[in-house]
Amino acid sequence: MTLPHRRTLLALILMVAPSIALAQTQSKLSGTVVDSSGGPAANVRVRLQPTGSEGVAVEAKTRKDGKYLIGMVRAGRYRLEVDAGADRGLVHIKGKALDASSSDKHAVWELDQDVSPKNPPAINVGSAGSINQITLDLTVGTPSASDAGQSLSQAESRAAYDDAMQKIRSGDYTGALVKLEPLLAAEPDHVQLNYLVAFANHEVGKNNEALTLIDKVIAKDPTYSGAQVLRGKVLQALDKNTDAEAAFRKELEQSTNKTVRLESWVALAVVLDKTAQRAAAIETLEKAIAEQPTRELYMALSDFYAKAGEREKAAATLERAEKEAGGMDDNAMLNLAISYINDKKYDDAEKLAQRVADKDSTNENKSLAHSILARCELSRGRTQQGAEHLEKALALDPKSSLAAENKEILAALKKK
Repeated sequence: MTLPHRRTLLALILMVAPSIALAQTQSKLSGTVVDSSGGPAANVRVRLQPTGSEGVAVEAKTRKDGKYLIGMVRAGRYRLEVDAGADRGLVHIKGKALDASSSDKHAVWELDQDVSPKNPPAINVGSAGSINQITLDLTVGTPSASDAGQSLSQAESRAAYDDAMQKIRSGDYTGALVKLEPLLAAEPDHVQLNYLVAFANHEVGKNNEALTLIDKVIAKDPTYSGAQVLRGKVLQALDKNTDAEAAFRKELEQSTNKTVRLESWVALAVVLDKTAQRAAAIETLEKAIAEQPTRELYMALSDFYAKAGEREKAAATLERAEKEAGGMDDNAMLNLAISYINDKKYDDAEKLAQRVADKDSTNENKSLAHSILARCELSRGRTQQGAEHLEKALALDPKSSLAAENKEILAALKKK
């Protein structure tokens, strides 16, 4: 089964296109291809095919001694393709990637396993600013009967995978596991399948099983994008918050993907807040916004300021969201307005509620805004204006959570 490039935590990864500057940080791949008897396999094409928007396809042909060299490989995730003729395919791979840009040239990943000719493992090549020195020794041979049978079921495997992804997108994680687990049983070393099953297990509360699988992913590919943030969420669910914090920080150290980093920043802030480190959580989100001024981060930061009782900063953060990220969240504004009502800061509450009442929003939100405005007016003794807002609130959403209370207040006002 040939799987498409994975979706990190179910969001499509928005990969950053390689720049011209990356030409100075390209990696090198070399190795030897042998046949099943151990003899050199000549004229075998070894190709790296990118599976995302990063990377560029490269290939080389083995010499008489079976050796090959690809001197320039851009950073990215690749699918290894080996063309050894109609009657032979890739059956074993052994190799590792060294970080040549580091002083100790430590191993980034290692592989030593049998593979299906139709499903070679994904190859992760460096990242922006790093250089990998990769060695891959390959064995080609006649596919076994089990491999041949598997290749005949590619359409079924693909259908099962696509069905699983659809179930995950719809939130049916149990149904997704029914489809994914047989695929993983057939290919227990498949990194992507381990990741997806770990994710689905986490979503259904099977966190011990999820931890085992995600640790396996990281052991096989330490820089697998999104693996550490998923590991952190699993650990947090197991109430291992210190380890979760370390995992989120690890993801931020090694990930260059914007979507993954965004999720990691927020997850780190949440675990810091959970462990009574709210000031550190706020500082974390401020750092995240300096890197990526997204609406999601502004909303999270505003919420943390509100929880800390710093409502002026929460309101200011919403203003920043509108100016720097193209808009603010109506629910966040209304929640903050309610907190102002509770503090009897009616002028501040009115400013936020009025903005929602005046803009294009849902009837539910506009109803809540008018409910808030009614209470602001009534606090000033302006009965008529307060009643008008109550009537608007009821007209917009007769079944709102405040409808009964609004009717009661309105009835009392009319008796006067």
